[in-house]
Amino acid sequence: MSLSRHVIKASFQSLHEYREKASALANAALTVMREQRENQPASDGELIVGVLLSLLERRDDLLDAEAGLSSMLDRSAAGT
Repeated sequence: MSLSRHVIKASFQSLHEYREKASALANAALTVMREQRENQPASDGELIVGVLLSLLERRDDLLDAEAGLSSMLDRSAAGT
């Protein structure tokens, strides 16, 4: 495996770990915000954190990018 492939694999692994941690943090923040508001409408902050959480939970986008880059490297290595 080439050095660039190792670097890319390590980079995506870091991104996956960061996404998981950020998702857990956003989920915890959203839970606290919901518990504190009681019967009030959602605040702007709660709505923003909810959108952030939904973006962070889109794991498939990151996996697709990783697969696409890997495929591109394979084709490049094969000379096509």
